[in-house]
Amino acid sequence: MTDPMQKMVEQFPDKTDVIRQLRDANSDFENLCQEYAIVSDRLDALTEAKGSDEPARVRALRERRIALEEEILTRIEGHNPV
Repeated sequence: MTDPMQKMVEQFPDKTDVIRQLRDANSDFENLCQEYAIVSDRLDALTEAKGSDEPARVRALRERRIALEEEILTRIEGHNPV
């Protein structure tokens, strides 16, 4: 599995410091990042498979990844360093 924090840094490179702060301070944020990495890895594997006959699964994974990105970005943007 892809490192969840690396996946977040790749997705939001300008938010690296905030991502690390949230990871260190909030296990829920880290869990969101782990789920994002799992969903992304599964989606990548399905879309790389030639002739994948699971369009509903691909669509569901894309929708879940978008929802996770939105939740993660909301937390990043709402973060107030102490």
